[in-house]
Amino acid sequence: MPTACSTEKSYNGKVSKVLTFFTNLGLTARVLHEHTETPTREKIEDMLGEAALVYTIGGNTPYMLEQMKASGLDTALAEAIRGGKVHAGTSAGALLPFALIHTNPSKNPRNQLWDFTFENGLGLMDAVATAHADGRDMTPKGPRPDTRREHLQLNFPTGLAHGLAIDNGVAVTLSVHPRVIINDPHSQAGVYLLNRHPDGQVTSTRVEDPSQLSQIPMRG
Repeated sequence: MPTACSTEKSYNGKVSKVLTFFTNLGLTARVLHEHTETPTREKIEDMLGEAALVYTIGGNTPYMLEQMKASGLDTALAEAIRGGKVHAGTSAGALLPFALIHTNPSKNPRNQLWDFTFENGLGLMDAVATAHADGRDMTPKGPRPDTRREHLQLNFPTGLAHGLAIDNGVAVTLSVHPRVIINDPHSQAGVYLLNRHPDGQVTSTRVEDPSQLSQIPMRG
């Protein structure tokens, strides 16, 4: 699903790469919608029903959520995942299942003032999550002094006790058998669990054993 691609250039580049990736694996990939197209509920139901796996491309999180809500895709996808449909994604797309998404909302962060925000995800996991957690996002004045994980830890949202921070070059599977996959085993990249304690302190712990990921509670 290329819903997060807010520009035609982003759409064309990302969709092409994803189609090539799945084709090279011997899989048949279908695109839910063209750029600026709002898929009908019938099309959404048909394609979600036929898919063995639903993949959501990364991009601008607020734009993605706005487009999904407009078409009803958010509700349909949440129901499909609850029903056992496998969902995967990159960046914004990977964070969809969480209750809250920690994100850079700007489409042009080098040239406009912005700050991190929290957006409502599909609410299937009772936690907040951020991607590119070791990155320092660009601003008009240059890179931010804090990483996304550092900002999330210092601005942890009220009402939640758990969080997940995923560095660049790292993939996570959250299922009965959770896994952490690091693209370059020699890098310092990893996945971090954030937890709010009864005294209000928020700690960040690197995941060394994938079973630690089972701490993140699922919602029914």
